[in-house]
Amino acid sequence: MNIVTTRLGRSSEAQKKSSSVSALEHLFTPQRMLEDSVDAATMRQRKNFENHLRKFFVETNSRRHALKNYSTFKEDSQVKTTWIAHPWSVNRLRWDLIMVLVCTLSMILVPIMVAFLEYFDWWDECLAFNLTSDVISAADIIFNLRTGFVDRSGVSYKVNLSSEAIRSHYLKGWFAADFISTFPFDYTLPKIIQVFCFEDFELSTRMQMLGKFFGLLRLLRVCRLVRYMTKLQRSFSSSTHWVFLRTLNMVSLMVLTAHWNGCLHFLVSSCLGFPDRGWIARTGIKDSSWMVQYSWSLFNSLSQTLCIGYGRMAPETLVDMWFTLWGMLSGSVGFCLIIAHIAAVWQQMDAPRKLHRQKMAELEDYMSYKAFDAKLRSKIRDYFEQRYHGRVFDEERILACMSEPLRELVMRHNCQTMISSLPFLSSAEPPFLNELVTHLKFELYQPDDIIVSHGTVGEKMFFIQSGEVTILNHDGAVLASLHEGQYFGELSLLVRCERNATVRAATHCSCFTLDVNDFRQVLVHFPHIEVSIRTLSRDIHAMCDRMSQDGPTSLISAVSMMTGTLYDGAEPMAEDVEAPPDFSDCSNAALGASQRQTTTSSYQL
Repeated sequence: MNIVTTRLGRSSEAQKKSSSVSALEHLFTPQRMLEDSVDAATMRQRKNFENHLRKFFVETNSRRHALKNYSTFKEDSQVKTTWIAHPWSVNRLRWDLIMVLVCTLSMILVPIMVAFLEYFDWWDECLAFNLTSDVISAADIIFNLRTGFVDRSGVSYKVNLSSEAIRSHYLKGWFAADFISTFPFDYTLPKIIQVFCFEDFELSTRMQMLGKFFGLLRLLRVCRLVRYMTKLQRSFSSSTHWVFLRTLNMVSLMVLTAHWNGCLHFLVSSCLGFPDRGWIARTGIKDSSWMVQYSWSLFNSLSQTLCIGYGRMAPETLVDMWFTLWGMLSGSVGFCLIIAHIAAVWQQMDAPRKLHRQKMAELEDYMSYKAFDAKLRSKIRDYFEQRYHGRVFDEERILACMSEPLRELVMRHNCQTMISSLPFLSSAEPPFLNELVTHLKFELYQPDDIIVSHGTVGEKMFFIQSGEVTILNHDGAVLASLHEGQYFGELSLLVRCERNATVRAATHCSCFTLDVNDFRQVLVHFPHIEVSIRTLSRDIHAMCDRMSQDGPTSLISAVSMMTGTLYDGAEPMAEDVEAPPDFSDCSNAALGASQRQTTTSSYQL
């Protein structure tokens, strides 16, 4: 019997050992360990957030933190399509810059070469430049067939990188103008006409003139110049420089038109054999150097374009009269466009300040009608100057026009200094923070403005962005000062109680305010944060009840109980409390909690 009992005992012990071993094996399986680590990380994150939450609503030794600057980085996306270039890629922009240089040289040199240089010993140089520019322009056509384009047909713009769509878009667009300005018609067509029509026409003057006018087709590269110049200006210039660039473009176009008119006028006169009554024969520059001829041609053209005269002399031939008429007409139109553009740009640049002056004039009229005294008028003017700094804008209307993600980014940018200085906000979840900042309202206070008054019911919290405020008790004595990066009125978000102190602006003070109703609306979308807030609110109510029952002698222990997680169990010193306050309501209890260190701590109002 004893042997059986002993065996049964051993078997039961073995079963217990095996069951304990199996339980340990189950606990230390990889899946179980992973689940435990995830739960532990989640619990640590929530515990950290709750600690910051308590630090936010229960006063600490100091709320002032170092401000941080955050940089903004831009990431360039790269297109990985084979042999298709993105229109805004770096290499494409470099090629556009090369094409701008080639087209600019063509706009200047081609008319000079056609009208002047080919009469002298510059034939080889002209041929080399023309062929080089033609080859580069032909390469540009090939690149355009392998470069994406911005598709503006849909609701939103997008870059189309399909090779079939690129070919169709380019062939239906600027291909014809680019091809005509690239193909060397001035060298090929006279040869073709000579072969098929005339056998002994090589030295014919008419064929030379025909080749000259075909060479002017290269001036169609102005289309490329305008396209690429506009693209580069959008890429490398800001909105501030855009106004001056547009004015510079119009002035350059007017000077370029005068340059073309002068060269074309001389070219037509040379094709007509320099008539005796023409301006070239009468001025005696027929046999002068090409620089002298070009200088007088440009002088005549600019005189006519700017409508300041006919040049050296009035026209006497019909051709000179028509060119003079065309120069005066184009110059008048261009001059009017430039003046109108400058006036519009100037009015547009001064629009905000003009609107501000209009608002200030309206304000002055209102103050005169209401017979405000000089002190009040000065205070109102100072408020508008500090609030808008010479500009007028409706921030709420601007933010309302933005999308929700963009509005969140703008508000986070506006509140970046405040967010970085408060651990409660910097450690919060991004969705919670993004929705919270959209409910912040900006307010400006002038020196000696009473921001909150003692005894009033608090309905909003204040975050100081800049400036300084002073905390006053009910007798008007200064208790402390708060600066940028600090806050007050946080208890109004948790409990409905009266303000326990008065806050007065010491300097011009800009603040962000958070209404209690907006805060509760945000908490609805974040239940776990709402649970933490409700728990903290119940703790504060319990602390207030205990203080009301036990009296001021239990204040130290109550504050220690509320802030135990903040100070690692260390109790505040009794001598830090200057005087026992009256605990008739919750607000006074909060004031007692905040009087632990009146010289450095912030106050819960």
